[in-house]
Order: sequence, then C-alpha cells, then structure tokens
Amino acid sequence: MLRFYREQAGLTQEALGRRIEFSKSQVAMVERGDRPPKGKFVPRADEVLGARGALLAAAAELHVSRMPYWFAEFAEEEATCLALHSYQNHVLPGQLQTEAYARVVFACHCPPMGDEEIEAQVATRLARQKLFHRRPAAVISFIVEQSALCRPLGGPGVLKEQLHHMLDIGQLRNVEIQVMPSSRRTHAGLDGPMVLLETAERQQLAYVEGQNGSFFISEQPGPGRHVRAVWHSASPGPQSGGLRATHRAGGQGTMNTDLQWFKSSYSGSQGGDCVEVAVAPSAVHVRDSKDIARPGITVSADTWDRFTSLIRVRSKALAVESWSTRS
Repeated sequence: MLRFYREQAGLTQEALGRRIEFSKSQVAMVERGDRPPKGKFVPRADEVLGARGALLAAAAELHVSRMPYWFAEFAEEEATCLALHSYQNHVLPGQLQTEAYARVVFACHCPPMGDEEIEAQVATRLARQKLFHRRPAAVISFIVEQSALCRPLGGPGVLKEQLHHMLDIGQLRNVEIQVMPSSRRTHAGLDGPMVLLETAERQQLAYVEGQNGSFFISEQPGPGRHVRAVWHSASPGPQSGGLRATHRAGGQGTMNTDLQWFKSSYSGSQGGDCVEVAVAPSAVHVRDSKDIARPGITVSADTWDRFTSLIRVRSKALAVESWSTRS
C-alpha cells in the first residue's frame, strides 16, 4: 500500500525518505515487508502522500510478524504442516530456543537490531513453538551439530536453561532430537542449515540458509522429484481401510500389472530386501521386485499415509547418514 501511494504521488523512495526524515533503505524495507514501520514513519508518510488516513488505518490492523515476506509464507505452512525436519550447525534450532537464548541470537545480528525489534523477533520465534503441542500433532525431528550444543551463547546460565529445555521437548512423542558428533569424517550437510517441510496438502518445501542469504524452495528439480512424490503423495484422511492381500500365488490376482513401479531407495542390492511401490488413483501397491509372482499387498491411501507417518521421524536422519557414508 505504501508503494501504491508513493508512486501515485510521483515520489521515489529516496525523495519520500527525505520528506519524512527516514532513509531510502528504511522506506524500501517497509515496502517489501522486510521491516515494520517505526516511530512516526506511518503518520508522516500518510500526510506527505495524501493517503487521508489509509496508511494509518492499515498500520492499525497490521499484524507485525517481523519476518521477511518470503519467510512469512513458509512460517504459515509450518504452523499447519504434517512433518518438519531441521538440520542446524551454528546455533540451536529456532523452534527449540528458550526466550533468553533467542534474545542473545538476535542481539548478535549484523547489522545490529534495536531493542524493540529484538523483542518482537523473540516473541515471533516463541509463538512458532506452538507447533510442538498442536493437534493433530506434527511429526518433528532435529539434527543438531555437537558444536552448537557446546557454544555458550549468553553465558553458562543461558546455555544450561537451553539444554534442559531441549531435553524436555525431546520427551514429546512426536519429537526426535539427534546430535551430529564433531568427530564425523564425512558429512552431507556442509552447505549449511536446512529445514524440510511437508505441508497439509502433501507439498514438499525447503528452507535453506547460507552466508549470502536464505531461500524458500517450493519446487524439487531433477529426475528424482517424481519418485519422492510417489513415496509421500498419499493424502490425509479418516482412518479407514487396511492391508489386504490381492495378488494370489502363481501370479493370478487383482494387482494391476500396467502400473508404473518404483523400487524403494532403501532396498538392498543382495536380494531379499527389494520392494517396489506403485501408486494407483485409490491405492498403493507393494510387491517383492525379485519375485513379482509372490503375493503382494494393496494399501489404501489412508493406511499408506499412516504407515509413512510412522517412519517419517527417522527418514531425515537416515538420509543424512546414507549421504554421508557415500560421500
């Protein structure tokens, strides 16, 4: 809205900044939603731009999340997600931070934040922790570097409180916390922190942090995208149905042989542990890829959803372990 009225007035960001006694960068950040307006920014801009109270009214209704606009979208998905898997190597995950620890983290920000902004950021971060106790529960897992557990941000007292808080959260049934030892010789997470999210609509999202910025990724490029979608595409629904054998001995049965089959990425190479999966409109079919004549099973989409939910807690850790071993 600020940009609309500024352009209607024929002013550049720099010109508006001079007239309301704020910098060009502050005007730009407010327009992008990177930072909330401070002090007399809104009343001065409303008067200079001739908005006739529109900016004042918008500011009164504004819910200031103190998040960049691109992360706010991710945070909204996080609040309703089915699963969240996080890897952190510098500081402890934001969802696990205590108020004191989070305040120290934001106080270390460069360029420095003001006291008001730090407190708002802390409040926003703590509010996101409602995810732990939401119903229905989300499946949540964390992998944290050992060095992050030992870094005494804020001093010994702050760190002690933080570690006890993590232990408490780790007792929740839907939460798993794992530590990556410093002695690890190979590592797949050297590019930096990441958060993998599965939305309520079964969309796969990622939030990746780096020295040059952070990125919200909603697409999975590459040939493996479809295979991953197959493993996690079952839609949530009421608990009904169950496992039932549909492929009789001798190869005679009701399993559709025209389906497109995908071998599990966890199948062994020595035989005996090879499983293939095919997704049909209303069911998921599973069979032994080494002996497709043996009886297989057909699983309802709801049952497959419940099954994958049970193993999703460990899937992120297993993936990191597998990648590290091969690297």
